[in-house]
Amino acid sequence: MLKKTIASALLLLIFAPLLFAQSAVEKTKEFKAILSEAKKGNEHYQVNLGYLYANGEGVEQNYAEAVKWYKLAAGQGSMIAQNNLGQLYANGTGVERNFEAAEKWFRMAATQGYAMAQSNLGLIYFSRQNLAEAAKWFRMASDRGHAKAQFMLGTMYYSGRGVEQNHKEAARLYQLAAEKKHSMAQFNLGLMYANGEGVEQNYAEAVKWYKLAAGQGDINASLNLGLLYATGTGVEQNGPESVKWLGTAAEKGNAKAQIQLGDLFSEGKIVEQNDIAAARLYMLAAQQGEVEAQFKLAELYHEGRGVKQNEAEADRYYRMAANNGHQKAQQKLAAAIATETTPPVKNDPTVQQERKLYEAEKIETETTPDTVPDESLTAENAVAEKQQEGSVLSQKENETVASTVSGTIRQSTQNNTADRSKYYEAAQKGNDVAALKLADIYAESRTGEQNDTEARSWYKKAAEMGNAEAAFKLAGMILEGQGGKQSNSDGRSWYKKAAILGSSEAALRLGFMYQAGNKAPKNNWLARRWFLFAAKQDHPKAQYELGNIYAEGRGIEQNQKEAAKWYRMAADQGHTEAQARIETTSADENSLEPNEAEQKPADPNKPG
Repeated sequence: MLKKTIASALLLLIFAPLLFAQSAVEKTKEFKAILSEAKKGNEHYQVNLGYLYANGEGVEQNYAEAVKWYKLAAGQGSMIAQNNLGQLYANGTGVERNFEAAEKWFRMAATQGYAMAQSNLGLIYFSRQNLAEAAKWFRMASDRGHAKAQFMLGTMYYSGRGVEQNHKEAARLYQLAAEKKHSMAQFNLGLMYANGEGVEQNYAEAVKWYKLAAGQGDINASLNLGLLYATGTGVEQNGPESVKWLGTAAEKGNAKAQIQLGDLFSEGKIVEQNDIAAARLYMLAAQQGEVEAQFKLAELYHEGRGVKQNEAEADRYYRMAANNGHQKAQQKLAAAIATETTPPVKNDPTVQQERKLYEAEKIETETTPDTVPDESLTAENAVAEKQQEGSVLSQKENETVASTVSGTIRQSTQNNTADRSKYYEAAQKGNDVAALKLADIYAESRTGEQNDTEARSWYKKAAEMGNAEAAFKLAGMILEGQGGKQSNSDGRSWYKKAAILGSSEAALRLGFMYQAGNKAPKNNWLARRWFLFAAKQDHPKAQYELGNIYAEGRGIEQNQKEAAKWYRMAADQGHTEAQARIETTSADENSLEPNEAEQKPADPNKPG
């Protein structure tokens, strides 16, 4: 199935790199010449001098000096200086982040007709959920040909946020931005042609725009191209082309592409069968936490295809997938209960290895360098984990890990004595899956057997055997006081144990708890550590939160490049807010857009 998550723009608090009115200056000699002219009151050189101080070109980086010279130029009406000041305050770069100040400077430039400032002002209003004002300023910038504003406005028209939904208008705006080489607009336009939304379905056009986006490094475009050629959807089925594009995305770490490419090699229908290559690709995706890859790798170990037959490894990956909510893996393990062929996970060497790694990193210690409450955090963090990512075209595919947390995927259990007896007998022999199933029976009200006390007891027994899902569910019950005494510390302890056993959702939950001070002491250091723990398991929400932490400098030095790295990882998995954030962090900080009225560098020997 084609990836159907369109690049969206939901919350943008990071703005474009500082704009400079001229091309790169030759360091120290020209710095002195520009300084001389700036001191004479020439606004063009004052802008240039502010840029040099802000970027440390020809002089030691000094944001205080940058702000000083920008303000002097801005006071003379320089749109570029006004916009640059707005960006400094919006990003909190060298100054305390202040959106009111950012809005003031953006508005001064925007009312003079400066497109980039109009777009940035639109972002300010967008972040405040004032969508009507956001659309107004995006439209002004769009009419002046600003690609990013065209992309943003197109996204609003697609989703019907702040404007009446109009896919035809969205496609028109994406087309304008795409023609200016805006990669996310190119991808979205390709997706709309593939789906026939706002335009007549045209796979030739879809392929054209996907290729342009992929040429700029868009992994999702490469993935969709590979899928089109693999399935022959709208194009002639072509194995080598499919391998080429899926391989491009797989090499960049895209787990979905790794699975799809593994499937091609495993099936051997349009490319030569290669079980070894399939196993390696599934392994790469499984290591990123992809549940389907874990299950398929288990099947290969069970059948001895591409790897040496190894039932212990097969069982390990079946358990890994089952703990992450994979129904077929859960069914296989449940079926094994009858024959008692499933050994308890408490002896799994991988679990012991993860436990040692966890203890070595000392994440669970409460004594950290970050003990002072961070006043910059707001109550919004307390409910951050409950906010939906929001998808414009469709829900993110295969979100099985998240489904484990919400409890929406549970193995159906029959409400009868025979089933309870079977699970009870196996659980008593040390089978953690049976103990989990028994706990689920007692926890589910629809079975008519609901008993929170029994559920909590059996979750604890399964968790003590090493079952990650049971540990996660037990933590939730303890934190809510279900089936027994409420305890924040004990709840956190079981979340930590679930994380040790491989639950990225438990690690994510801990990150939110410490970040918000919700049933845990507020601690940015611990929050970042737990988000990192989950992010390394390829959890998109954790990757997105890490991006926010680095972008905003929460308890750590602000680092836009690091923020962009984590946003990219989350975006590659379809996280729409991360896709929007990439829009403003992906550009090279030194790749500056020239002012429309000042294409050439200012000449220090001539007054501006």
